[in-house]
Amino acid sequence: MQLKDIEGRWYGSSTYSNDYFGVVIDVTATPNQPEVKLSLYSADRHDDLPASNVRMENDQLLFAVTDALRGITTDLTFSLTEGELNGVSTSFDNNVTRYKHWNFSKKGIQNGSNLARIVALQNSFQANKKSQGYVKAALNYNKQYSKLIGAEYRPARQYLMVMSEIQTEQGNSTEAQGLLDLAAELYSEGNAAPPPPPASGTGAPPPPPGTGGR
Repeated sequence: MQLKDIEGRWYGSSTYSNDYFGVVIDVTATPNQPEVKLSLYSADRHDDLPASNVRMENDQLLFAVTDALRGITTDLTFSLTEGELNGVSTSFDNNVTRYKHWNFSKKGIQNGSNLARIVALQNSFQANKKSQGYVKAALNYNKQYSKLIGAEYRPARQYLMVMSEIQTEQGNSTEAQGLLDLAAELYSEGNAAPPPPPASGTGAPPPPPGTGGR
């Protein structure tokens, strides 16, 4: 396997966390070494895991990713088999070594989810937040995502509040307020946003987003 054989975008699945239904890996060639971007997708967001020590060895792609939220560093090894990029990751957490499988292909639909379309929708959402404001952009995204999955999608109020708390802890006050405003729009009787929740400092990952209204 050579770097030119795996350049580009790959779509796949992973047992990394139940919070995510899809994962995208972008492989780019640079003069010094390959670059890798690994993104985990849920219904309304994606989380990027920074890649380091990226290299090609013995016809394999090797790199490490760091999940700052969970405090875990994971080593990954990938090989190309019959047009698919398959890998195994190894991490050490709470005195336990964990192994997970990663499977990628060029097919944008994975496990019944149109991951390629979801990536495009989320990219548009990020751009529209700046021009339309958070709530309008989020409501439009929810509408488009609902059409895609054939059912109403509405993030649970508790999920929005937890995500706002996490954004506050990370210093992203604008994003945190946008999430609160969206919760007020979707669930409050009035138009006023609820006050920001106090930072818990737990660093716990958010629960999976809810689907459907309450």
